[in-house]
Amino acid sequence: MDFVLTHNATYWAPGTPDGFGQGSFAAPVPVACRWEDKSIMFVSPATGKQEISTSRVFLDRSVALDGMLLLGTSVATDPKTVTGAQRIAAVKRISDLTDSSTLYTVYL
Repeated sequence: MDFVLTHNATYWAPGTPDGFGQGSFAAPVPVACRWEDKSIMFVSPATGKQEISTSRVFLDRSVALDGMLLLGTSVATDPKTVTGAQRIAAVKRISDLTDSSTLYTVYL
């Protein structure tokens, strides 16, 4: 299965909590993606309730809930200071029939 991932994004994996109710983030990682600014209803794995996305992003790699994604590139170490960076609210995994290729759908 070939994926058409024509956009560039930046991913920050969630880090460890700092003890003050704030979390840190790993260093930014550039990723290829297909980014759609689209409202889609999904079920939040955190609450089990329906939510509405602001964007849907297709990736060829797994990402973690509560990580952050930005359409475009950034070297900022704190994604909360980057305009346009969004929290990952849900991730779905889709494999081809032979399980040799996987596409991840991320809801922001």
